[in-house]
Amino acid sequence: MATVIVVVNTLQVHASFTDFRFDSFTQEDGLPNNLIQCIFQDSKGWMWIGTSQGLSRFDGYSFVNFQNNPEDSSSLSGNLVRVIREDRKGNLLIGTENGGKRNFFSSLEFHIRKPWTGNFG
Repeated sequence: MATVIVVVNTLQVHASFTDFRFDSFTQEDGLPNNLIQCIFQDSKGWMWIGTSQGLSRFDGYSFVNFQNNPEDSSSLSGNLVRVIREDRKGNLLIGTENGGKRNFFSSLEFHIRKPWTGNFG
């Protein structure tokens, strides 16, 4: 079973070492699937987790999930999220099994502006 592990760094005021706390998350905690494909932290601090069943945004407490809906052109182009990147303007680029698209995330909404044909390198 795959899990997402979040590392929290806690500084000790009078110590010369750092303590680390590890938290793990699974479908039971809100992920759409336990098969993690990629993880990305954007410039706003959101953690994005690409799974085999959709995309999750994590704020450190809970998940918001995004999945493909064939009847909704603003949804993900596919559920198998292979790569997540961010361009210089802060727009997320999401690569799925159905091809990459340039995707913009704002608040809880998912908007597709235009197909993206570049590469993620």
